[in-house]
Amino acid sequence: MENKSFLAKLVDNKKVVIGSMIFALIYALIYGIGLSYAVGGNPITHTISMIGRSTLPGRFPTLFVFFGIVTNLSLILNINYAYNRDGFINTKAGKAGNICAYIGALCLTICTLIPSIEFNEVVDVQTTFQVIGHWSGALLFGVFFAVSICIYLLLERKKYKYFLTTFIAFVTLLVGLVISIFFLPNNKNGLVEIVPICLAMLIMIFINTDVYPKVSTETKQDDN
Repeated sequence: MENKSFLAKLVDNKKVVIGSMIFALIYALIYGIGLSYAVGGNPITHTISMIGRSTLPGRFPTLFVFFGIVTNLSLILNINYAYNRDGFINTKAGKAGNICAYIGALCLTICTLIPSIEFNEVVDVQTTFQVIGHWSGALLFGVFFAVSICIYLLLERKKYKYFLTTFIAFVTLLVGLVISIFFLPNNKNGLVEIVPICLAMLIMIFINTDVYPKVSTETKQDDN
């Protein structure tokens, strides 16, 4: 019998994995929606970064960093758990998707550690790299985690019912949000950030709590 370390057992513990995501989802809603009112705005006028902006008084930079930590850990744990449960991690696509998840975590870390800055405040080389680093981290975080989840949904669609439906709905929403950015004032809207993050968290919760039923052997044979 293989002797797993305490950390390995923790990562493989379904209750711990799902519990981390439920906590992250609740925290994201409190941070992205509740704290937007605390800074004198609302979820539309204040993005996640604006709520945690360290250069303005009355904001929550520490809670913003904690948001990054909680989101990264929960997504990594849940994606890793889903990828491993049916051996998807051993495929080329699984390995690529897993790498994407870790890159996404790195990007969110960069985003939370580099203070947010408005484009009109870019006055020198330092502020130029600051805005590039922060916004690149924010955008690439979403891209890489979305790719990691979408790869799993698309390539495991024959094993689980409604994976394809979820994949299409998720991608359609993401494309719609990206398009909507071009029509927003200053290209910013807090809901455009918090909605896809919470949706991704919900999808991972549904996956790991076995909400999606497995495709029966008879159904597979009929398809063939």
